[in-house]
Amino acid sequence: VTSAARRWPSRRCISTVRPRMNCLPPSGPRLHGSKRSSSGDGRSLAAVVQAEGGYLGASLGAMDADRSGFDEATNAGVLAGYDLYTLEIFSVALEGELTGTVSDGDLKASGSKGRWDIDTRALYAAFRLGERFYMKVRFGYAWTDLSTDFQGVSSKESDSGVSWGGAAGWMFGEHWGVQLDGSLVDTDTTYWNAAILYRF
Repeated sequence: VTSAARRWPSRRCISTVRPRMNCLPPSGPRLHGSKRSSSGDGRSLAAVVQAEGGYLGASLGAMDADRSGFDEATNAGVLAGYDLYTLEIFSVALEGELTGTVSDGDLKASGSKGRWDIDTRALYAAFRLGERFYMKVRFGYAWTDLSTDFQGVSSKESDSGVSWGGAAGWMFGEHWGVQLDGSLVDTDTTYWNAAILYRF
């Protein structure tokens, strides 16, 4: 029995007879790229690249029309957004915004006075950099309805076109934040506003 044991070593470890072959661990070989290692990498990647959810906002600010005789009107708005993609401190979101005039702007021409207001609707792709403090730019398309009342004559014109803007914000809590924003809603009107945000 002793001589046979010497002649036939254990099948689980044959390195003493054939040095080129390795001893196998009790659990069997671990293949390169096995599920154990790939699942760990997948979890770490998922923690970095993910959507963070939605947010809502309410804004108040001035509609600044670059037109002769148009003083600023005051608008209030609502904002809804959803993060489509997040990579560490960078994210891409889809945003929709509606605003309406709450205080008409003055319209002055030829010594006479009138009033004007504007309602807007817009869709944007927003690109944000930062977490607690952040900067944001957004590009999209806006629809506007401009109304004037001057010398007893009322008129209304609707327009649409490319819209873009930028913002700086601060998340002062886990869900709450504030931001300052300026967005060109048509070729000659900019909405300068402050907003409060809630993130889900």
